[in-house]
Amino acid sequence: ALLQAGDLRGAEAAVREAIDRRPRDPALHNLLGVILKRQRQIKPAMACFEQALKFDKKHYGAQLNLGNTQRETGDKPAAAQSYRQALTLKPKDPEAARLLACTLAETGDAAAAMAAFQRALLLAPQNGQIYADRAVAQYNFTRFAEALQDIERAIALPPARRDHRILRGKILRRIGRHQDAIGEFQALLRDDPGDPEVLFALGNVYRYGLGDLRQANDNYRLALQRAPESAEILGALCGSLLNSRYDDEAAHIEEANRLANRLVQRGNLPLAVIGDLQSIFLRTADYAGLARFGDRDRLMRYWVASNDVGRLHNQLGRVESDADRLSLVAYHRQWGDKMVALAKAQPIQPAPR
Repeated sequence: ALLQAGDLRGAEAAVREAIDRRPRDPALHNLLGVILKRQRQIKPAMACFEQALKFDKKHYGAQLNLGNTQRETGDKPAAAQSYRQALTLKPKDPEAARLLACTLAETGDAAAAMAAFQRALLLAPQNGQIYADRAVAQYNFTRFAEALQDIERAIALPPARRDHRILRGKILRRIGRHQDAIGEFQALLRDDPGDPEVLFALGNVYRYGLGDLRQANDNYRLALQRAPESAEILGALCGSLLNSRYDDEAAHIEEANRLANRLVQRGNLPLAVIGDLQSIFLRTADYAGLARFGDRDRLMRYWVASNDVGRLHNQLGRVESDADRLSLVAYHRQWGDKMVALAKAQPIQPAPR
């Protein structure tokens, strides 16, 4: 009752009292883990799930919860193993199969992920969330045609979900159907005119799809009215302002630099945001701002993994020594080796004559 009422502290105290009376009860340890996880006490929660499994290695709930917690902390291989173990306990449970598929996709193992999604769909062919999750995976693997097919299937199945339509709009942008994407997002905005996620996605259509940076900036600013602390939206606005040539270009660059410094001062920046901020500081010769990004190796590893060679090249602006130069060349070689391997795996097929 306390947990249902949202009294997490009270629920935690009650469960701890019960554990004092029944210290080997796996269900109680699992429940305590759930309560602690909701309080964002991740490591103690994980310890509770592990304790539950010590007392009952066939406790399905604890096994699934352990996998969810491992996945949340970024330990994808351990999470995948936990989900596999959960599937041995309940081989016909589509939820464990779905979670395994999502985790495998997050590790970049496309073949294993698609096989796991197929298993999940065989177990629950009318589960729209499985189609939606597979659409996300296909999108991240840049298989946009397949992603669109999956999200259309998800949207056709109840219940109706707004996030599925947002994903459809994003996919439409990536396959060049920009007006269709705009129509999708504008329809969503009629229901909620200030939705920051939709406004951000709409801004991306104008920025990346149509090159209309005035419209992009307008939508990013509207999104920030609802989500003023969003690093993702602020970073996008910075990058778009830096490349804006309409009206007063110098004013756009000045605003971008001001916003970029505001973001950097907050700390704990997502790696995906740093690329745009780096470009701003290079453009304005703000080397103090560049220095705040810290470990260059961490950034270069990320850009190699993301195939973002432009951001990698921008690290030339931070070269101070021969060692820095050699490090940059080594990371560029890693990226080049990836591209060679990709080209071999996907050879160009000559057009029929």
